[in-house]
Amino acid sequence: MGTAAVFPDLPDDVAARIGRSMESARSDGTRRAYESAWRRFEHRCTAHDHSSLPAHPATVAAYLVAAADTLTSRNNLRAFRLLRS
Repeated sequence: MGTAAVFPDLPDDVAARIGRSMESARSDGTRRAYESAWRRFEHRCTAHDHSSLPAHPATVAAYLVAAADTLTSRNNLRAFRLLRS
């Protein structure tokens, strides 16, 4: 099994530019949807004693199958589609 990549030592100005770029890349609503989806994924991983990072592809697939079972409204479908974009 591989290990997670170590974050490189970057100059402060480069790290700040990356942060600004990431902040402006998505709307607040999209970021909230991603954060919510990530919390759900981490919760499921913890509940099933799986690692969220790095996640095995089977762990991701199991989460997506379970998430698909919860799709009962257009809003949930929209949130699920945001995960794929």
